[in-house]
Amino acid sequence: MTSGRVRTFLGVWAPLILGALLIAFAVNFFVTSPTPSGPFSRWPAEFSWDLWRSLCTAGLVFVAVILGISTVGRARSSRTRRRAWGRWYRKRKAGREGLPPRPEAPPPPKP
Repeated sequence: MTSGRVRTFLGVWAPLILGALLIAFAVNFFVTSPTPSGPFSRWPAEFSWDLWRSLCTAGLVFVAVILGISTVGRARSSRTRRRAWGRWYRKRKAGREGLPPRPEAPPPPKP
């Protein structure tokens, strides 16, 4: 069985790190990719290379943001469930001591 720290890293931090790396890769591609030109370029002269470069960058950033949003949402919901489970478990373990007494049922009517 894996420990809680490994599960936390793989479930929360690894997707967030992967999303940050995707954004860094997209920005690096957008900034440093050269525009093909010259006599041996197979791209037509009227082809808008910058538009496609922008679209590829936007697509990678979109995927990274969706990955981050879903990871943060999953982490928040699991934290909420874990807290609720802890409250339920503590109440069950404590027993009836901390709870007010149950109201007694009225006696059955006499015939």
